[in-house]
Amino acid sequence: MSACIFRASFIVAALLAMFPSAGQAQSGWPTLAGAATRGSVANDVPSSLSLMLWQANVDLTGRTLVFEGPASPIVYESRAYANARHFNASNAYVSNKVVAFDASTGAIVFETEIAKGVLDSWSSPTLDAATRTILIASGNSLFGIDADSGDLKWETPLDRSVVNATVVAADDVSHGRAFITDYTGFGVGASLYCVNTSAFDAIENPFEPGDIVWQEAIGGASGATPSYRDGVVYVACTAEPTTPSGQQAGHISAYDVDAPVGQRLLWRATLASAGVSNQGFFGGVAIVGDHVYAASYNSAGSGDNSTLVKIRASDGAIVWTIPCERTNSIPIVAAGRVYLSAGLLGFGSVPKVQAFEDLGASAMKLWDTYVDSAGTLFVGGWTHQPVYMDGLLYCGVVPSGFPFFGPNTDMYSLDVTRAPSDIGFVVEHVAGLGGSPAVCEGTLYTTGAAGMFALATKGDVCGGDGRPDGAVTIEDAACFAAMLVDGTASSSDVRRGDFNDDGMLDGRDVAGFIAALTGE
Repeated sequence: MSACIFRASFIVAALLAMFPSAGQAQSGWPTLAGAATRGSVANDVPSSLSLMLWQANVDLTGRTLVFEGPASPIVYESRAYANARHFNASNAYVSNKVVAFDASTGAIVFETEIAKGVLDSWSSPTLDAATRTILIASGNSLFGIDADSGDLKWETPLDRSVVNATVVAADDVSHGRAFITDYTGFGVGASLYCVNTSAFDAIENPFEPGDIVWQEAIGGASGATPSYRDGVVYVACTAEPTTPSGQQAGHISAYDVDAPVGQRLLWRATLASAGVSNQGFFGGVAIVGDHVYAASYNSAGSGDNSTLVKIRASDGAIVWTIPCERTNSIPIVAAGRVYLSAGLLGFGSVPKVQAFEDLGASAMKLWDTYVDSAGTLFVGGWTHQPVYMDGLLYCGVVPSGFPFFGPNTDMYSLDVTRAPSDIGFVVEHVAGLGGSPAVCEGTLYTTGAAGMFALATKGDVCGGDGRPDGAVTIEDAACFAAMLVDGTASSSDVRRGDFNDDGMLDGRDVAGFIAALTGE
């Protein structure tokens, strides 16, 4: 070991007694919005979006990777998974595929072809951790894919196609269950499916993996992504089962997943009961505390023509409603506020993020990024699912025109403790990417027109539990020093610790690391 490296590692190690320990990182991002409850709240987002760990832009055949623009990647253990389009030798879009990446390097591990999506469907993958299975709905089937090998385990045909809905997996039941809805648009006849994911047992679980355990009529549905908690699955729809075809009658329903036929529906909350008519829900719901939150999409009118609603999870009682911009996105509830990515450019609408204060029995609108910036800030949008952490919202920008379901164009980090008109509201901006992100171990995964991207914080090499956590803390100092001494740095570690950008991790990077650690 050279004297230069020894002195450098000694300096870094000497800092260990100067700073308090940081918290631990979460273990994964297994589904859209991060969890079965669809909260979209993380604890290890990169503190800066400036370091691109890797970019993956071609598939295993050398063709350009084209992801379903609004879909979110997921992350499990050492891999990231995403929904992409598959093209044949004539470059015709013929099917979709799940692409698995090495989360550290971006190298493609496998590609598994599935049915072609219907109507530009942007369904995201979901992980069933108990069986190490990737679940994804595409065409009129639900697919179960081995998360390690990429082998297709099973395919379950559904009565109708799935459009924009993402599977939810129950993570606390004795035998694995997954839930998905199919599509009717403005008609009725959609279903909520409960599908078995566990091994067959003649007595305890008399179903093969992929078998439909039960099916419930939910009325009209499009993008009706289920959410799950404590034995109850929640789903938001465009119309009740008895609604005349072509009319919207938005409702949110809760089902007991273990109840027998005829007894599963626990409650159904309708917008009509709150005096709201001709609106439907086209996205998912967030389960936070004792309540469920969702926002509708109204194609008629302009501005705040739709409805944000808070519902008591125990009995379906509507606590409050408030006008909002139209959206398919799931509300994010954090620190007494509700954040909503909504709107599109045209049709009386504009992409934006809105903030509401949850006052308990009522709500108050706080700000609107477009209105409060005097029309200068375009951020968010109706198909985008942002991520929140500690007063910051990590939010993309939907396309400004056709194709409306194409790749997002930009990613922002916003200080939502400020107003959009305040200096410092926009913390950081990166162009060329911005799809609904997944966050894991200090890395943000997102898509754009040029592929999949992994963003991290320079200097964040190991975090509080041996894994990066998004921030540069004293735990990183020990790892950084060890890498300098014994040369154990991986290619990803080199990217994270190479402060002078010379492609190497050595003593010349120490000054930059110390500056990042001390905030100087």
